[in-house]
Amino acid sequence: MKAQVSTEFLILVSVLVTMFLSLYFGLVPLVKKAYYAKLEQDAKEVCRFVANEINLAYRVGDGYQRRFFIEERLLGFKSYDITVGNFFVYVEWDNKSVSCSVLTRSVNGNAHPGWNTIKNKKGDVYVE
Repeated sequence: MKAQVSTEFLILVSVLVTMFLSLYFGLVPLVKKAYYAKLEQDAKEVCRFVANEINLAYRVGDGYQRRFFIEERLLGFKSYDITVGNFFVYVEWDNKSVSCSVLTRSVNGNAHPGWNTIKNKKGDVYVE
């Protein structure tokens, strides 16, 4: 009788471990995919924000000046870089990037995480 209970217990534990492992390995790729999608979405929001600031400075014209804040990290923990060039804003992290278009090529300087100042001097946009 004890041998039969032990065998049944081992079968039950084996089935539970198998179910747990298949659930775990089935969910990990989904969670990872959702994480990277959220990271890219956050980068796109930063990109659009910077592009909108540049476009606003360009449209308003000479004399425009404003300070704005860009989040220090994507999703609160991932560092990234922002570059501006050739009618685009690029947000880059971990060998990945997103881009947004801007209305002008004459953007001097690059935005960076933290506080930035943007100015329009005679049609040229400066980001400091």
